[in-house]
Amino acid sequence: MKLGISTLILYRKRRVNLAEIIELNGEIDRWEILDEGFNKLSPEQVESLSRIDGKHFSVHAPFSNINIAEPEPTLKKAFLKTLTRSLKAAYKIGAEAWILHPGHYSPFTKCFPELAQHESLKTIKSLSKMAEDYGIRLYVENLPGKNSLLSDLESTERFLEKVDESVGLCLDIGHANLFEGVECFIERLHDRIGYIHAHDNLGNSDQHLPVGEGTVNWKNVVNLLNKFKFKGWMIIENLSIEDSMKSLRFLNKLINR
Repeated sequence: MKLGISTLILYRKRRVNLAEIIELNGEIDRWEILDEGFNKLSPEQVESLSRIDGKHFSVHAPFSNINIAEPEPTLKKAFLKTLTRSLKAAYKIGAEAWILHPGHYSPFTKCFPELAQHESLKTIKSLSKMAEDYGIRLYVENLPGKNSLLSDLESTERFLEKVDESVGLCLDIGHANLFEGVECFIERLHDRIGYIHAHDNLGNSDQHLPVGEGTVNWKNVVNLLNKFKFKGWMIIENLSIEDSMKSLRFLNKLINR
């Protein structure tokens, strides 16, 4: 598996130069760029990132106030415009993967869940085709809230059955730990998992703790991933560079033991 770090570490900071941060942390080969907030993939950020050599990038699509399961046409059009911009930016920086939230139920679509699922699947199909044209693989991520179309194991499995196999699952280990447990997700969905978010929690909220400081059994997780020959990216999603480096050391020790 290929370890890297998310720019979630910069989410609470105002307008930093992503390329400078990446070059300052030269030992990190893989970066997931969070295309959101003050440090989204603006034309300036795209230009500076595209000049970096020797690094591998993925992009996490914008998610705040975005809901691809929304059936209202005007809102949907605005969401698609934002997501299309993100995919184009991912292509320009040479990203290999693009991570997408599957959408959530609104008060209205809670009454008509099949409508939300239809809208989400239709949008994923469209965006996946665009990503494929750019040479990028799209992954949908399981989320912590029950309002998400992918949350617990059952909803994730059911949803993936309806999605083309060209779309992979980004298994968020911290989120899975809030439901049946990570091992169940890996055992049942290993053939769709191509990308992983790594962070920890105590099993009751989405804390994004350093790996090894919560209730996830990381030894079991790594053993299972090895059993199923997982070769994809594992991106550390902590809230600071210090926590991310702590997670990186923990995982390297476990993987290389």
